[in-house]
Amino acid sequence: MKTTWPATVNTQKNEIRAINQLADAVMVTYYPLNNDFTVRPPSVIGNEPDQLVQIAGDRSVYLLEVGYPRGRDSKSF
Repeated sequence: MKTTWPATVNTQKNEIRAINQLADAVMVTYYPLNNDFTVRPPSVIGNEPDQLVQIAGDRSVYLLEVGYPRGRDSKSF
């Protein structure tokens, strides 16, 4: 099952943790966005991969989509 980074660590983390316990791998899409879809600063990325490895435990981790949007609407420049 593929999930988003925010759901995995915040909004639905308990439900996703339960599902991932039954999975062979943890699959996540990762875009460092705020709830309003503006981008978070690049500095937030630093420890988030480590968090994902910790969440996955002994399961493999797959980042299925990764990106950092750029544009006026996302306030990234």
